[in-house]
Amino acid sequence: MRDRLFAGLVHFGASCAVALCAAALVFWVWYPGILSRAQGIGTIFGIVVAVDVVLGPILTILVFNRAKKSLRLDLAVIVVIQLAGLAYGLNTVATARPAYIVFNKDRFDVVRALDLDAASLTRAREANNTLAEASWFGPRWVGAVESTDSKRAKEILFTAAAGGPDWPQLPELYVPLERVTGTIQQRLRSITVLESANRDDVEAVRALQARFPDATAGFLPVRAQIRDVVAIVDRKTGQVLELVDLRPVW
Repeated sequence: MRDRLFAGLVHFGASCAVALCAAALVFWVWYPGILSRAQGIGTIFGIVVAVDVVLGPILTILVFNRAKKSLRLDLAVIVVIQLAGLAYGLNTVATARPAYIVFNKDRFDVVRALDLDAASLTRAREANNTLAEASWFGPRWVGAVESTDSKRAKEILFTAAAGGPDWPQLPELYVPLERVTGTIQQRLRSITVLESANRDDVEAVRALQARFPDATAGFLPVRAQIRDVVAIVDRKTGQVLELVDLRPVW
């Protein structure tokens, strides 16, 4: 029994090491900062990893017996099953990763890789729009502007009204964020008004005001999958300074 427990403990340690590497990839690269909470990925990833980390060592404890001729094969099968489960979970998380944070008229929208319209993606690539390639190293900040083709602009309008993809999901409309700096600056709102939507966290709003006086910075709402947050933006440059976990005022 001692051998079984030791083998299970070794397997558990190795599983934890792999899980930590996977967590670093998910929370530092694909969902940096508060995006993991805003997109609600923490719970999903936590369940996948918890099951994977616990299941492998338990199976090892159950099958471990030095006298078994098939011990190596049994352990190999367990590891393969474990890695397959983790790979499936990581693939799900990767597909839903924030590919872009898109400035859209008066706010930012977090757009997942799976939300991108395939036909629009093809159009963007055909037009050699380098912004159309979603990064694997964190979301890209871009702007979305109306199509210069009036016919296509009307088509997008009617499609969006019918529940189809709108500007944020259409890579053909993406432009560098610098192109929409003027509009961003015009749409900025005072951080002070956040108090009305964050009555249970007024101190956090006031601390934010102390760091970013109204003359130097404002905010724009950021629409995310689970929890909308706030982008603090420099009034002079239009540069996004940070994302803050406060409820925005729309």
